[in-house]
Amino acid sequence: MIPASWTRTPGPRSDAVYRIGFSEASPWLAPGTLILLWFLGLVARETVSTTMFVVWMGGSLAWMVLRFALMDHFGERGQMVRPVLNSALLGAWILWYWVAMAPVGDKIGQSIILMGLTVWWTASTSLLAGNPLAFGVLSLFMTTGPLLASVTRHNPFSGSSWLMLFMAAAIGLTYRDRRQAFLAAVEADDSVRQLADEFSLVFDSVRDGVMVSADGVVVRLNPPMGSQLRADAEEVVGRRIEDLLGQGEDELLVAGTTRIDVPRADGSTAVLEITGRVNPTGDRIVWSSRDVTDLVAREAELAAMVAHDDLTGLANRRAMFELLGELHRENKPTAVLAVDIDGFKQINDRYGHAAGDEVLRCVAMRLEGLTGGSGLVARLGGDEFVIVLACPKAVAAGHELATDLVESARCPLPLLGGEIRVTLSVGVSTSDGSVAPDVLLQEADLAMYAAKRAGRDGWRMHEVGGSADPLPKRTARFRAATRA
Repeated sequence: MIPASWTRTPGPRSDAVYRIGFSEASPWLAPGTLILLWFLGLVARETVSTTMFVVWMGGSLAWMVLRFALMDHFGERGQMVRPVLNSALLGAWILWYWVAMAPVGDKIGQSIILMGLTVWWTASTSLLAGNPLAFGVLSLFMTTGPLLASVTRHNPFSGSSWLMLFMAAAIGLTYRDRRQAFLAAVEADDSVRQLADEFSLVFDSVRDGVMVSADGVVVRLNPPMGSQLRADAEEVVGRRIEDLLGQGEDELLVAGTTRIDVPRADGSTAVLEITGRVNPTGDRIVWSSRDVTDLVAREAELAAMVAHDDLTGLANRRAMFELLGELHRENKPTAVLAVDIDGFKQINDRYGHAAGDEVLRCVAMRLEGLTGGSGLVARLGGDEFVIVLACPKAVAAGHELATDLVESARCPLPLLGGEIRVTLSVGVSTSDGSVAPDVLLQEADLAMYAAKRAGRDGWRMHEVGGSADPLPKRTARFRAATRA
């Protein structure tokens, strides 16, 4: 595993080698080295003179002081030089001590010092694996020290020399394994960094909004998400999901992909299509969103176009049948009024189609004004209109509205700088909720044609089991009866 303190020097990949300084890579390495040197001095004190012991301790402290001074001098600069200098300082001190002071004839003292240094040296190969030059300098000095001491003391093949050679071979093999592991870790780290860079690029480049939350709090979002919310990342990061989106994480996750109204930072409201996915560890949720505000508006416009008549703005045949079907399924009392403009063809022939369209719009306004909010007014086509009433007293309401329609139609329509008079023929059919919509409309249509045959400018009620016979005009007594 690569220590987190390793840093990469800038430059091409061939030169971008991970460098490691002793003090940065492992804070305990320098004090640990001093403690080990001190311990070895104490162990060897019984077999060396006081002078040698003092030299060992003093030299170790001097090495530490000089090392810290040089590291402070270089600071953050010289990532390649610092570990080499550190290794050279330690190696030079050990080399000088062995050549000048070490008790070559004392096998026990030599073995203790060699074993201690070998343990430290082997442990340091993991840290030096990223810098072969530093490892080579340290290995050269520490290996040649005991060998030079043996040669200069006329003891070139002492037991300590052979021990040092075997240990050097073992350390070399250890270093090779550590170096291979280091290079593999560097390659893996490069792959992770590349994958992270690619993920970051994708995260910021996708057109949909993406947001990451942890424990219900937003931790990251991409620019499109900020645009959807009309807010900067600093305004969103740290906020809770339920405060931002109006619903909690559990509600959104259970719903899967859902559309929600989200208040924006500028005071407007956006319609977002939100989907949440939990990562395998369960500590992060990735939210993807798409702004469908314009799409919802277009859908509403299309729905209005599908359900309404272009010329008059009234409901069309489809919307009328949907309402009748709903009332039939709920068994609600219903009254249907079929309305037709008398002599509309003559109006078109005399004044033109533009005037005929204006007549249709004026009649539609009157029908809506008389109906109010108590029913649905629809245009089936041409000059044919239908009014649907749903109320407990549907029969009485149908009668009264039919009478009002016929009477109000006699008032002149202001048109083309003058006036046009029209009359209406109205047919009424009612149901307690058991009659199918198409049958109910057909009965109203038959009653309307009965009104036309009776001389127009009037209304007729469809009678179950009989014909649509003329009914007397409304009187005050009839009005009171229908309103009771």
